[in-house]
Amino acid sequence: GTQTAATDIGEVNRGAAETGSASEEVLNSAKTLSSESTRLRAELDRFMANIRAA
Repeated sequence: GTQTAATDIGEVNRGAAETGSASEEVLNSAKTLSSESTRLRAELDRFMANIRAA
């Protein structure tokens, strides 16, 4: 009874920690993607400006 409950609580805690780690990885990936998207947009804007000027 008590041992099973303690084991279950431990498993829930472990699962919550793993979920937290996974969501942190997703957040970091989203931040990187956003940054790269902004950089790519700036490069595209410069490229298009050069084409218009030519």
